[in-house]
Amino acid sequence: MRLPILPTVMVALAVPVLIALGLWQLDRLEWKEDLLAELAERPALPRIDLDHPEAAPDNFRRAAITCSAAGRPRPVSGRSPEGRTGYSFRIPCQSTVSDSSVLLDIGWAPRPDAVETTVIRGRYEGLLIDRLREVGSGPDRFVLISSRAALPQLRASQIPSVGEIPNSHQSYAVQWFGFAGVLIVIYGFYVVQWRKTKSADRPAKPAAKPATAPPAPKPPDRDAPKP
Repeated sequence: MRLPILPTVMVALAVPVLIALGLWQLDRLEWKEDLLAELAERPALPRIDLDHPEAAPDNFRRAAITCSAAGRPRPVSGRSPEGRTGYSFRIPCQSTVSDSSVLLDIGWAPRPDAVETTVIRGRYEGLLIDRLREVGSGPDRFVLISSRAALPQLRASQIPSVGEIPNSHQSYAVQWFGFAGVLIVIYGFYVVQWRKTKSADRPAKPAAKPATAPPAPKPPDRDAPKP
């Protein structure tokens, strides 16, 4: 059975790679589900006191800090406790009794100009969120979503939940497997068309000449002299 060489080699190399990527996404799915299950349990763990010299922040852990800050908080997209869209205001806050610092979420408002330059100082409790993928390992890596607003014109921001963390590995796996299946189908159609083209380009064999009967014997000449 003849096959087109270059397309066959390309498909033979590409299909295993696509399948391997799909399997890798399934492995990532299992890892992500385990991670989300672990994160869901962390808020129930004992609260981290960031005023303690040896305390270390951790993602999705309840924490508390006594800190002070001065400046203009930065508005970012946020939600109210009821889920209304608006702006959450964040400002770096340094502990007054230790070297710990966090990016403190001081509250939510429907408008980005709700807070001008301000000074805050006090004890704040809430949930820590790790932003390593967004900002790296800098001083603003951990955000403390305060359970109370730091200013009277603000309301507490909505506390994020584990369910908001995207987990798209299953859909990615389906996509990779789908790409492999589509490639195989396209290759199959191409081979069929390729064979039809080859058959059409092949010169036709000349038709065989019909067989001719031997000539009939000539009748004897009646006028020929007899011996």
